[in-house]
Amino acid sequence: MSLYMIATAETLAPAKPVGPVPQPVDKARPPLPLHKAQHYAAKIAEWLATHCRQIEPVGEIRRRCSTVSSIDLLVMPRFEANANLLLDFLNDYVENERTGMAKWLHCTGRTDLRGVRPGHYDDRATLLLPRCVLVLHTATPENWFLRLFESTGSVAHVASIMERVRFLPGTWSRASRSGCGARPSSRSTRS
Repeated sequence: MSLYMIATAETLAPAKPVGPVPQPVDKARPPLPLHKAQHYAAKIAEWLATHCRQIEPVGEIRRRCSTVSSIDLLVMPRFEANANLLLDFLNDYVENERTGMAKWLHCTGRTDLRGVRPGHYDDRATLLLPRCVLVLHTATPENWFLRLFESTGSVAHVASIMERVRFLPGTWSRASRSGCGARPSSRSTRS
């Protein structure tokens, strides 16, 4: 067998199945016990209160998990002249933090790289603080309870419920089931 044939056989072999990509381990911000996470959530909510209309702890804290990997908060930011005051405040904090430990999460999920500031209307922003990971889920008055539901349950649980809701009669159009949009049906499918 020639060298060319060996290289071709290796490159054309089917790829080995890859499992889920593990979350990067951030040694500077280890998981917290629930009581400490609740304390951090209360302090962070107090710190952000002037820049938000409403703040609620969600995720592992709301589910009362024994260890919490990140402080998840559902926030309704204040806007002034079409500017998100909360993200502006946090970006100023990141840029002026003395130790350099506070930074936005990089889009790849790597904690050794600095991310960019999220946009004003992003649904989610992750900030790596010196002692913990802060995940902000943003909401508006119109979608507050939907975002509360989405950000409280585990990802798999929320996905399974949303899938069941999509197939309820009269809730979603046929086009949305095929991936063409997610508009609620204006009429019931029953006669």
